[in-house]
Amino acid sequence: MNRLCFSALAASSVLAGAALAQPCGGEFPGLVSDGLVLNGNAAFDAEGGRLIITTPDEGQTSSAFANFRPRVADGFRAEFTFRIQFGAADGFTFIIQDQGPAALGGGGSSLGYAGVSRALVFEIDTFSFGPPDEFPATHLAIHTACDGSVSDGDGDSIAHVVLSDLGLDVTDGEPHTCLIEYRGGALFVAIDDIPVVPDLAFDFENCGGHRIVSEDGCAYVGFTGATGAATALQTITAWTFDDDPPCVGADLGSFIDSLEAEAGGAVTFSFVGTGSPVLRYFWLLNGQAVEDGGPISGATTGTLTIDPVGPQHAGQWDYGVFNDCQGVSSGFTMVVIVPCVPDFNGDGNLDPDDLADAIGCYFDSFCPFDFNGDTNEDPDDLADYIAAYFGGC
Repeated sequence: MNRLCFSALAASSVLAGAALAQPCGGEFPGLVSDGLVLNGNAAFDAEGGRLIITTPDEGQTSSAFANFRPRVADGFRAEFTFRIQFGAADGFTFIIQDQGPAALGGGGSSLGYAGVSRALVFEIDTFSFGPPDEFPATHLAIHTACDGSVSDGDGDSIAHVVLSDLGLDVTDGEPHTCLIEYRGGALFVAIDDIPVVPDLAFDFENCGGHRIVSEDGCAYVGFTGATGAATALQTITAWTFDDDPPCVGADLGSFIDSLEAEAGGAVTFSFVGTGSPVLRYFWLLNGQAVEDGGPISGATTGTLTIDPVGPQHAGQWDYGVFNDCQGVSSGFTMVVIVPCVPDFNGDGNLDPDDLADAIGCYFDSFCPFDFNGDTNEDPDDLADYIAAYFGGC
């Protein structure tokens, strides 16, 4: 690798891309050398068609912005492919900011963005000094500065996810794809088709009473990154950006069959929703909205669990998903089987054999008979069983 060549490219690009404000809108230039304003150590490898955020050298600090200033306040779709090789530090970001095309923050753990004003930052941080001040592993975090400069402190993020918890290893030297969408006032982030941040409310024009976009709703979009004493080659090999993306209607990718469940047990329903994010899931039981609480969890996701199941959960279940442009639903029935508790021998029949077996067990010191579950085997257990037996099922 000719590192001197990269440095020369970066320097010449900074001079050529003098920090003149771009008009709002226009055509996204794509990942091309004359479509980027490069700052610090950023460089464009024309032969490889890639943006080099950092080379595997110490003390690199970089930023690169498209010479296209899209309107982001109403929605956008950004997708890029990145690669981290020959090390794993310190990380890089995708950034939306209104400071200007020459914006460049601090190095090392600041990833080239800390100190930039009026910005929304999606950082992939690959280096950690460890708790309590930092997240313990490679993570994606979202930072913002409604007014003033963005902080790189992990505790100042508005959302974060440790990527290994999702089975993602973005420092393996292989290409990975990140998708970021903003629709209906909510952010969605996925890496390699795995949702990382599925639904985060955000308002570019009212962020704590401030704007982080210009009056026309536009901002600069691009990347930052840095190395410190630890290093990595960090590159962007593909990038698309659409400030007016089409909405693909929500649909069902799988369905749930009707079923029987036993009271006192647990059951999990699951279905797949497809379409443009942000996808919002719902569940209804006998026409009433289902919410998390008590035995129910997952009511706002595609996977709902009931533990324990009770008779009140029987009936007509409906489920579905919707987004900004379409909603769809389906349904199934669930029958709840309530066990016949007095059927002592479990043969499916309540008859004198059960009564005889229960009395025999009660008088057998080797047969456990705590029928009422009070941790004591005493005459109350036999009395409660006999009452249950004559009460029937």
